[in-house]
Amino acid sequence: MPTENKVKNSVTVIRGKAKTTGEKIEIAYLGYDYVNARFWVSLFFENPLYGAPEYVPEKNLIRKLNNYHPQCSLLLSENSLPEKIIANSGETFIIPRFINTQMDVSAPLDEMLKNSRSGFGRIARWVKSQKLDYEIETSEEAQHVFYDRMYLPFVAKRHQDKSLIVTFENIFSPTIKSEIIMVKKNGERIAGLVMHYWQNRPTLGFFGVKEGVMNEILKWNTSAMYYFAVIEAKKKDINMLHLGGSPAFMLNGINAQKARLGAKIDAGIPWQDSGMVKMTILKKSDALLNYLAANPFAFVGDNGKLTAAIWLPPGRTISFDDTKNQIAFAEKLGIEKAVLFRMKSNPAVKELSKRTGIPDIMITNF
Repeated sequence: MPTENKVKNSVTVIRGKAKTTGEKIEIAYLGYDYVNARFWVSLFFENPLYGAPEYVPEKNLIRKLNNYHPQCSLLLSENSLPEKIIANSGETFIIPRFINTQMDVSAPLDEMLKNSRSGFGRIARWVKSQKLDYEIETSEEAQHVFYDRMYLPFVAKRHQDKSLIVTFENIFSPTIKSEIIMVKKNGERIAGLVMHYWQNRPTLGFFGVKEGVMNEILKWNTSAMYYFAVIEAKKKDINMLHLGGSPAFMLNGINAQKARLGAKIDAGIPWQDSGMVKMTILKKSDALLNYLAANPFAFVGDNGKLTAAIWLPPGRTISFDDTKNQIAFAEKLGIEKAVLFRMKSNPAVKELSKRTGIPDIMITNF
């Protein structure tokens, strides 16, 4: 049996320009699940540059990582790894790979369409103008049409990373009842969405768009499919539609779209523990803090509930409106608590507290 000092862990350092800000950052991923690593890296970088995996002794791992890669400001470690590896290493958060939302569709459709906040009125008008329709498909032939001609091109267009593709067998598992909401235009199938009936929880997920019409409807197709899913749910007397998972970084476009439709955190299953990571801040670089300020995220709090981490930029000037909007968006998603992080040297935080006027906000120095 190896001694503790000889146990080694795979660490991969990734560099590149951060999404949203375009500033150069450097992070590390600790673990062996390379598909999961690529998913998380895709949230941070536009065009990441991966270093070769390094095998670092478990003892004093953080210190050695700092010595070997002094520009590395963040460590993502697989949640299954021992807690002692990152103990006493700075601010650490447990972040789900996906947070789950649900939408109450029990109200009459006319009422949902009139509710401007839901966005359904706008979607319904677009669906009508485009002469879109849908049908429900369950055949194996339709499953392969969806997977090969819609799902694969859609993922390639959105993510440009084959490692993020889910296998056909996992999407259409024989152990879970599934249907495809197939969107049609002039009789042609142009897009699709899978609805799973998992433990009596109708759940949406796995979008696809036909390659030839990708640019034409990419901006609208998911909204149209949500609209058709609501129509179908009402036909089947379904009152609560589960919208599946989306990244824990809250301002991701998928979360914004779901929030516009009136979705809230799924109280029954608020997050998925598969693929969770511990995120440890190694260095409080301006580039990293600017990225976090532009990309607030949800993490698992001490009480097991999702908590929103809202970050102030490192400079002395703060956009109060941006911060208030981020807090308001977390509340709109149904996240009950927000934690506000700021540099100790930033004097503007007192003014921020006055201007937000939102209760139950903890201001934490880091």
